[in-house]
Amino acid sequence: MSTPQQPPPQQPPDVAGQDAAAVAVIATALVGAASAVAALALLSTSALVAWKTSRAAMRAALEIVMAMPPEQTGVTGSATISASRTNLIRRAQFALAAARRLTRDMVEARSRGEGLKQALAAGMARERRYFSQHRDAIWQRAQAAQQVDMAAWSYGDLLGWNTVLDARTSADCRAANGKNFYASSVPLIGYPGSVHPHCRCYPGPPRIGARMLPSARPEREYAKAA
Repeated sequence: MSTPQQPPPQQPPDVAGQDAAAVAVIATALVGAASAVAALALLSTSALVAWKTSRAAMRAALEIVMAMPPEQTGVTGSATISASRTNLIRRAQFALAAARRLTRDMVEARSRGEGLKQALAAGMARERRYFSQHRDAIWQRAQAAQQVDMAAWSYGDLLGWNTVLDARTSADCRAANGKNFYASSVPLIGYPGSVHPHCRCYPGPPRIGARMLPSARPEREYAKAA
């Protein structure tokens, strides 16, 4: 039996340099446009050249990302707002990475004398599979943030981290158990429930005298895009 192909890892939210600027521009386009065509119109030809993507590839990547928008949790608070910002960045990062992969697909197809439309179609099928898996992580992050906001309504901004301890518990989750964090400041490892694909951690009342979990670095590069 063949092993399902895993999507390539995404860059962390604090990517630097040209890619950080590109992600911010793409994120703004995702927020401000109702369709992939409209989003593409917000991206200049010079920017696409600098990002090493073709217009056709970027349009295809935007179509994939915008066809599967993030689901709404129905809860709004500091944690869900932060998660929405992170998820927007992740979607923009994926669009940029996918557009580059699709551009390479077409360049390689041209070098072999193969049809560009066929190469693009095959690449889009692959990218849809990749993004479907990324979207699962996006939804998990949103659900975890919802649980944090609900706990904050009951206990306040300062919350405690609770970990289910057994043989399946990861080292990160085990180390976070019993510590405190602020709902309004994402912990470095993420909110409880979003540390890894099957995370069972959950927020609760703060622990008196407990140590604080370190917070993630501010995402200054994306403040305007968010």
